[in-house]
Amino acid sequence: MEISKAEIASAAAASSGAGNPTQELMGAEVLVKALQAEGVQYVWGYPGGAVLYIYDAFYKQDTIQHVLVRHEQAAVHAADGYARATGDVGVALVTSGPGLTNAVTGIATAYMDSIPMVVITGQVPTRAIGEDAFQECDTVGITRSVTKHNELVMTAEDLPLAIRQAFHLASTGRPGPVLVDVPKDVLQNSMEWHWPTDAEVIDSLPGYRPNTKGHPRMIREAAKLIGGAAVGLAVHESAHVVADFASGVTPGVKKVTFGPIPFFAITHDPVTPTREFVISSAGFWAQEALTEYLLVAHPELRSEDAPFLKGVFAFNILTSVAYSGAAFVRTGPNERDTRGMALSAQVEEPIIGAVVLAPAVLDSMRYFGVNNRWVVWGSRAAKIGGALLIVKSVR
Repeated sequence: MEISKAEIASAAAASSGAGNPTQELMGAEVLVKALQAEGVQYVWGYPGGAVLYIYDAFYKQDTIQHVLVRHEQAAVHAADGYARATGDVGVALVTSGPGLTNAVTGIATAYMDSIPMVVITGQVPTRAIGEDAFQECDTVGITRSVTKHNELVMTAEDLPLAIRQAFHLASTGRPGPVLVDVPKDVLQNSMEWHWPTDAEVIDSLPGYRPNTKGHPRMIREAAKLIGGAAVGLAVHESAHVVADFASGVTPGVKKVTFGPIPFFAITHDPVTPTREFVISSAGFWAQEALTEYLLVAHPELRSEDAPFLKGVFAFNILTSVAYSGAAFVRTGPNERDTRGMALSAQVEEPIIGAVVLAPAVLDSMRYFGVNNRWVVWGSRAAKIGGALLIVKSVR
């Protein structure tokens, strides 16, 4: 359902408090009016006894479209997907007890992925909370670890501020799901409509002042890490180019993709199997030599304040993992290199993957402080084994 200009104007009027500022509304009507004021267009939900008054209020308006799902988890996942696709805050509505517990998986997903979402849950009447009432559960306690913020609203007068807080918290700073738990009698009680101002919302959250500026030192360290990775890439690709020229072929550049991710790879015309092996493996063995140098020259690299060198090391290890993965699954942006190495050495491609992966695993152990002689010499032996494959192919 498309939202008309008149309907948008109606929601804007609610946001500004236009019309009748002393309008008497039921709690359920207050909640729906608050959603209108926040510009909500879609709510995904599943009815239940504790939220039927909200559905009555939905029936009286046409600016918000309610999407009926078949399970509460589907409602939260749908609101999550809407937020990911549009950047707006997704809204889900579920009932108390099993309605909430069914929704926890979707809430946790949004929390782990920092997705802006507001989940409105029904609750048993305030007088029955803590009395093991029908379809009662500790909603706030259950969801505390998987929400950015959650709140149990105890009076109808608190509803407008609770909804404004929820949307403010969900969409600012690091986004995340916010849960508003509303008892059934709060939805039945009446109040005079009041829409909190931005200043009132900020003053009501004295401990929430999200930092939106990056820390200069951390930014510099990130830049050094990226710079180190760029050096690792330059060493890798330069070795390919040198090997190309040494083999008497002219290198080129080709764009390749791995799923949605674009890559640029050094290419060359077909050559003999021996030259293909040397060219294909040149980048990998150049970075292995660089990794060995880093670990020998900086045995305590992990504890050093050297983000540039750590960037070089990380790129080399991750590239080795990418090479081995390409060899094992026989696909990916590095698969041409591993296939060329396997054909030239006359071995199966997974063997190349194992040869490539072994030094990466052992070098990672050395980086994390496992420096006994078996690990150190095992790493070097794995690299020597790769060199022997070159000798085998040349012969």
